Amino acid sequence: MDPVAIVRTAARLPPVLGVAALAAQRVLTRSSRPQASTNAAGAALAAAGLTVNILGQREMKRADTSMNPIDPTKARTLVSGGVYQVTRNPMYVGIVLVLVGHALRRRDPKALLPILPLLAVLDGVQIPLEEEALRATFGGEYGDYSAGVRRWL
Repeated sequence: MDPVAIVRTAARLPPVLGVAALAAQRVLTRSSRPQASTNAAGAALAAAGLTVNILGQREMKRADTSMNPIDPTKARTLVSGGVYQVTRNPMYVGIVLVLVGHALRRRDPKALLPILPLLAVLDGVQIPLEEEALRATFGGEYGDYSAGVRRWL
């Protein structure tokens, strides 16, 4: 199979990639033992990530539009309120914050390594595909929105 096709296929499954990164963190840091301080800080960061993710999902549901990363052309409404005023990709920000929180909890810099390929796929493949679909669907409205709100934070 063509390597580009593999990346494009994998990039269309961000939640699966997030879970795979979490599993890789655990494997890489098997011998790490959390301490109370890193456990609490990591849990707080992960909770913040879950909150951002859930807020993004809630806004999408409220707008009655698709949040399916496999086919961004199904979006019927450009969501720009709530958490989407701060980031264009709150669900991806949420996934990354959960992973960084877990890495902090694991107390091992190796736990950060699985986040890097996830970020590369999200920022280099998945988000550009979604932005292209949104630009085609919403035109100048999306252009104005993306000019005023950052991709990440």
